[in-house]
Amino acid sequence: MSTTADIFNDLNNLLDSIHDLLRMDFAKNAPKIARELGAESQLDTALDVFISGLNQLAGGVEKLRGPLLQADTVVAEFEIIADSLGTFGTGQAFSDLTLFFGMPANTFAPLVANFAKGHQFLVAGLGLADILPSPESLLNTNRRLQELGGTLEKLKTKPMLPAATAQQS
Repeated sequence: MSTTADIFNDLNNLLDSIHDLLRMDFAKNAPKIARELGAESQLDTALDVFISGLNQLAGGVEKLRGPLLQADTVVAEFEIIADSLGTFGTGQAFSDLTLFFGMPANTFAPLVANFAKGHQFLVAGLGLADILPSPESLLNTNRRLQELGGTLEKLKTKPMLPAATAQQS
């Protein structure tokens, strides 16, 4: 079963493969071939549609980044709690108390067992966080989408002119 993180990893690999393919000589010759066949507008239209789709996908990926950053923060906080429960679950802190106050050694045994059990449950729950892509993975996906769009733009027979700046006007 694929996790969301696996899907983004596979998407990144696919984008890398497409980008590598488009950097090959035969792909770079596409504008020349389109000109020779009189199909410049068809090539440019197809590339525009593909670039638009990549831009929409990049926008969707960017919208996921905020919630994943929040989830990443929550997971980090629960990891701290899990570590604390694990520490108390060893019973060392309570054995020091029983020695200090001269109490029977098993006084805190039920509490220690519950801390250990809580630690196990929380660690198991935190394992579910591994199915989510990391915020860095989303940044990489977004970067790959933009790079691929730039490469496709260069394959057009009539590349888009750069936007006019205030100084050029």
